[in-house]
Amino acid sequence: MMAMLGRSQWRFWWKHPGLLLLSLLGVAIGVGGVVAMDLAIASCQRGFDLSRVAVTGGATHWITGGPAGVDEQLYVRLRLAGWRKIAPVSEGFVSLKGQSWRLVGMDPLAESSWRVAPGVAKSAALSGSNLVASFSQPGSVALTAAEARRLGVATGDTLQPEDGGKPLRVGAVLEGLAPDLESALAGQLLCDLASAQEELGSEGRLTRIEAQLDATEEESLRSALPPEAGLEAAGGRVNATRRMSEAFFMNLRALSSLSLLVGAFLIYNVIHFVSLRRLPWTAQLRLLGATAGELRGQLLSEAGWLGAVGSLLGVPLGVALARGLLPLLTRTINDLYYNLQVQSVFLDPLALGRGCLLGWGCALLACWGPARAAARTSPAALLRRSPLEARSQRQAVRALLPAALALAGGWTLLCLVNRLDLSLACMFVCILASAALAPGLVFLAQSWLLRHLPRRAGLGPKLVLGGAQRSMSRLGVALAAMTVALSAVISITLMVHSFRGSLLDWLERTLGADLYVGQTNRQAARDGQALSPAWLARLQALPEVESILPLKMTPLTFTASGRERSTQLVTQPTTVPDLARLKLRQGRLLESGDELLASEPFLHFQHLAVGDTVELRTRQGMRRLPIVGAFQDYASDSGYLLMDRAHYARWFGDDSLSGVSVMLRGHGQAAADRLRSQILAWPESKGLEIRSQGNLRRLSVQIFEQTFQVTQLLQLLAVLTAAVGMLGAVAANRLERRGEWALWGCLGLTRAEQWRLSWAEAALFGAWAGLAAWPCGLLQGYAMVHFINRRAFGWSLDFSVHWPTLLVTPLLGIGAASLAIVLAGRPARTLAEDLRSE
Repeated sequence: MMAMLGRSQWRFWWKHPGLLLLSLLGVAIGVGGVVAMDLAIASCQRGFDLSRVAVTGGATHWITGGPAGVDEQLYVRLRLAGWRKIAPVSEGFVSLKGQSWRLVGMDPLAESSWRVAPGVAKSAALSGSNLVASFSQPGSVALTAAEARRLGVATGDTLQPEDGGKPLRVGAVLEGLAPDLESALAGQLLCDLASAQEELGSEGRLTRIEAQLDATEEESLRSALPPEAGLEAAGGRVNATRRMSEAFFMNLRALSSLSLLVGAFLIYNVIHFVSLRRLPWTAQLRLLGATAGELRGQLLSEAGWLGAVGSLLGVPLGVALARGLLPLLTRTINDLYYNLQVQSVFLDPLALGRGCLLGWGCALLACWGPARAAARTSPAALLRRSPLEARSQRQAVRALLPAALALAGGWTLLCLVNRLDLSLACMFVCILASAALAPGLVFLAQSWLLRHLPRRAGLGPKLVLGGAQRSMSRLGVALAAMTVALSAVISITLMVHSFRGSLLDWLERTLGADLYVGQTNRQAARDGQALSPAWLARLQALPEVESILPLKMTPLTFTASGRERSTQLVTQPTTVPDLARLKLRQGRLLESGDELLASEPFLHFQHLAVGDTVELRTRQGMRRLPIVGAFQDYASDSGYLLMDRAHYARWFGDDSLSGVSVMLRGHGQAAADRLRSQILAWPESKGLEIRSQGNLRRLSVQIFEQTFQVTQLLQLLAVLTAAVGMLGAVAANRLERRGEWALWGCLGLTRAEQWRLSWAEAALFGAWAGLAAWPCGLLQGYAMVHFINRRAFGWSLDFSVHWPTLLVTPLLGIGAASLAIVLAGRPARTLAEDLRSE
């Protein structure tokens, strides 16, 4: 019996290769979207981890100072005191060919075997003697062979930083590195300590001192450090930096799974159609002795191999998509989080296996309902197709109440929970509930229209509505899938539109100066690298300059709730006019220099609140400062602290600036453009970006648009999968109803009229999907703005509706259905063949 079932199964798919191809394509696209995002994220995380290993080496602890770094005399004193497993590091960023490169200065004589991390294979190219030879001349750097090819340089060539630094000579190209080490050193330039200090303008200062310590040595070294220096676990700041992007990655994974969800609907639709199509065959097998379990197992095995083959096809598709996603993802990470250079996709076996398992599991899950229904139905009922179709329609109506309860429950939990992962799970419950609601609501709406259709409407509308009602058992799931995809279009567009509106409002309030000066290398600015004092003095002496607002941004380690953490510290004058542009969400403005303001993302990311106290390590020792207010900010999703500039300079001994806002005596775009051109002509302005108010606003919006390019691509994948599902459903519906079309042909309906009628039915379903997506998309968009974004990044956004998107979604549904009808083509069989098949 099982052999007969298997042969019948293969004969069916052999006769319907188009349906088989569409089924596999739907699974492949769904799996490909998930695999692509997982691989792109895994590649970024692996690149970050390898870079971290290269930075930390075998060190267990870092000796760090305040924002100005560590005095190099401390390193000398520690070496003289007998501490041997320590090494100085001076680190910063330079711009080469439009990209940010990490310049790592080290003392090759202090580098020894303990500095090689276990996760990175040792290489003769990085031995101390080779590094000494590479750094024999001042300003020499060493880089990997892959990076040398990317820059188009060889040993002896000169690199000119675009941010005004001194020329760097390529002292060595490191050949023969292990693959992991080659990846770890991507985007890095190694050089002598003195060369890095000179290039970065940090003579006499170190970024940190790295050490390898055991438990007993840790306390001994901590007691030997001066008040302005601290001892922290190696890589603590780096790990904190990586955690900043985890919410971003989680949101992308959730969005990528939408295409898989729509693919599962497609599989459900195909298996459901196969079950209906083979009802007579199923009834005959039941009469010949096949058990319900055997039939259920046969249908589940079909879904299993469909999911397995589709998943295997989705893996290469996912790898290809990941290669396209990776540049977009790394650019977004560079704009928002940290410097990252990843050139190739890491084929993570776990990501590939997870994608295949999800595709296979979704196929089996989608098949369970149709297989169970076919196995439990009596042979007599199986031979009568119309009662089964009526039961399928009744089930769609009966699903309304549990789906509505699930939607209400998911929404209630979404309002109550405060964790991102649980919020995303509640969102998926709401999406599934919305999908379950759509077929039943559409069926009731069409029934009402059929009953209340005016007589003068003619036969055409009645045929369309009647045919759509009879096709609900086959096109209903495709309708649900299209509703999910279009509601995703609406919700994501509303979120982006609301974000854009909030961002533009924030820019309008905060951009009050005529010119804004900062470093071209954004990573260098985030790292605290300073502007030239001579350049600042020359700027202030210009007669056109009325005043400047000095700004300093620097990475900072602080202690809160007994745990060391890392963030960005921004300092500026904190008089009332200077802070008036901040939009406070909680608390109050600064009233003294012994207080701090925090951006909303900072409080969210650090799990702190207004009124909490943080400890800062200053030159006078630890100082406890309260957070007195929280303000709206979209400059960073990890947030920052804001402090009075005068108190910062006194406590940390650092009066340098990383940027300035310039107010002119003669306001206007023309005056700002003239002064900008004049300043850029100065030789010392090399490496600086000077933007007018309008240009900075356009740049901010451009970065915003780049950030959501990945989201829009995932959105497109979901819609594409839904369109494939609609195509499969239309083809299946045409195949299933060929006897009905043959009867209409006998009554005088031409092939062209039949085609127009089938198009009208499919277009009606597409329009219903677009209309059903309105409430679903509005609810999901509101949830993404007010719940998901706040719990992921801490941003408070103002929700606004983008009406053109709501108007376009029914047209998108009609367009997808029309395309499905065109691709499905006209029936190739003759009228006589269709009648004989019935």
